[in-house]
Amino acid sequence: MKDSKEKIELIEGHHLRKATSEEIKDIKEGMDSLGNSDGLRHRHESISKPIDNGYKFEEIDEKDWNYWVIEVNKSFVSSDFVLAITLWKNGLNKLFELLYTFDKDEFVSIDDYFKDPLNQHTIMSIRRIGSATGIINQPNIYFNFLDNDADDYNIIEISEVDAEDIKTLYTLVRNFRADAEKYPYIQKALVDFGTLKMISKKTPFFYVGIFSIIESLLAHNPSGDGDKGITHQLSKKLLLLNKRFKKPLVLKEYFNNPANFEKTIGKLYNYRSTIAHGDFANFESTLQSIESKEKATEFLYVLLKNLIIISLEEPELVSDLKNL
Repeated sequence: MKDSKEKIELIEGHHLRKATSEEIKDIKEGMDSLGNSDGLRHRHESISKPIDNGYKFEEIDEKDWNYWVIEVNKSFVSSDFVLAITLWKNGLNKLFELLYTFDKDEFVSIDDYFKDPLNQHTIMSIRRIGSATGIINQPNIYFNFLDNDADDYNIIEISEVDAEDIKTLYTLVRNFRADAEKYPYIQKALVDFGTLKMISKKTPFFYVGIFSIIESLLAHNPSGDGDKGITHQLSKKLLLLNKRFKKPLVLKEYFNNPANFEKTIGKLYNYRSTIAHGDFANFESTLQSIESKEKATEFLYVLLKNLIIISLEEPELVSDLKNL
């Protein structure tokens, strides 16, 4: 991330800023508990430069290290906030939490924290780490973060406009929670979306996971039609919803020679079925228009984010569409 300001408020009580030297020390010690923190250091204490055979990394001055933290004035980071920054267009990752001394009346018990289904995959270890009082580790997310897109580590900038987008997403999630029991499939989609980070994007199972969430939001089981019936449902419904997205997806921004929108959804679902049925994908012929696993996954993940956002904005519409 690039700093446009010393500190920027993402939502009330949650400020994004560069980590202090003491916090970097705590972060490294915490990551060493997972094996080692070389991958983290490699990404945050150097810059990558393209060369003929790939990339080379050059060390940078400590004052320019790229460690960022979200400073929170509560005991734990809200799962609603974590969902909001994950849904944001550039998708921030919360890799772990460092716990520092806090006032007794602000304390949230571990039991209360784990009542939220979005936190149930978190691993908790309390220990003394420098000036910190404990750490909440999420090792799968940490290792996936280091592994995913390892050769394409881009620095992003966050502006006041981006912070407003995150605030809007947070408000959507928080407001939806108040009526979540009325829309069980959307609530389930939120939980499943939160756990996608437990799966590496490099595996085909990440792709199947995305489609399973899309299906749970929009598809019902058509009698006797199987995959063909689901493909028909999804292609029609996603075409309609794409026109209602704040920023509709443009196929040519993801694929060189795409088919129309409905046929592209059909090809994407065909690839999902190929994986689920244990077959081999052929991007040279039947799946040529979606080109590769990487391009298909990139497009589908953005589509899923937009689908979840409109589900939070218009839950009745999406719930009604599921049964059509």
